[in-house]
Amino acid sequence: LVIVGIHFSISYKVADKIFTIDSAPKKEVAVVFGAGLKFKDWPGDFLKDRILMALELYKEGKVGKILMSGDSADLTHDEIKAMVNFAVTQGLKSDNLILDPLGLSTFDTCNRLENVFKINDAILVTQSAHLGLALYVCNKLGVDAVGVASDLSDYSGMWKFRIREFFAGIAAWWLASP
Repeated sequence: LVIVGIHFSISYKVADKIFTIDSAPKKEVAVVFGAGLKFKDWPGDFLKDRILMALELYKEGKVGKILMSGDSADLTHDEIKAMVNFAVTQGLKSDNLILDPLGLSTFDTCNRLENVFKINDAILVTQSAHLGLALYVCNKLGVDAVGVASDLSDYSGMWKFRIREFFAGIAAWWLASP
């Protein structure tokens, strides 16, 4: 019950920070969290939709830059390279990107926003199942973050993602709590 309570508490605390593209306030940067690859140099469906939503925010003038954060652990799994490749094929110039190859978790990405990149104002872009957690952690760590959900597709295996995010949320809550 405590774990379920934490999960619902997180969702409640950030409900007023979730927007659509049209209603989102202007912020310094859109943050795209890594989410796995389909092929070596190409994003999977979750990640592709996150990038597309961030590009839309950029095109609408809601953000000036896009920060791509993910795992670039080795040559066969480089989320950053795949994100950049996809964004460039969609017309974004690489000088509008900020790259974080050490965003290994939601907590790492949020922590590095302010401490490494000196960014304290952002729109977080991720699927709704992950958005509450990301908003909670970033705001708890001092980043004035709002979010836009990137649920653009009908994802297969979404139930696995929701279970993963449920438990990842508990871990991130623990790390971000004083």
